[in-house]
Amino acid sequence: MIEKFIPESSLQLTLRKDMGILFLRWSKQVSSEQIRQGYVQALDFAEEVGAHLWLFDLRGRGGATAEDEDWILQHFYPSVQERLQHMGYFAYLVSPKHYTHLRDNVGLERLFNYSDAVKIRPFVSELEAVEWLQLHKTLPSAKDA
Repeated sequence: MIEKFIPESSLQLTLRKDMGILFLRWSKQVSSEQIRQGYVQALDFAEEVGAHLWLFDLRGRGGATAEDEDWILQHFYPSVQERLQHMGYFAYLVSPKHYTHLRDNVGLERLFNYSDAVKIRPFVSELEAVEWLQLHKTLPSAKDA
């Protein structure tokens, strides 16, 4: 297991090498700037360790603004595709209320069909999120540390 805490974003990054999953957990609500910093620092970490399976636990952080959601989809994920150069699977663990927001305002089809190289799914169950990610563990998930 490889861990990194990013205090300025209240974000804990944990690579579970046995599962091949990079876990991102926020411990509290954060500002838009902190959300974006956290995503960029997580991408740096994922690039360093070779992660392609990500689980974002947003239950501690809560939702984001519409502007942050657009930034994630229009800027962050294109950066992921450019920098990581391989398929990426991104599970979002959210509250039932947040899931409803994503369904009604962002659109599940938009997330499900984001691109050929980036696969995004929201979940309200961590077990289901992990199981979905494990279905895609065929690529090497992490560099040997």
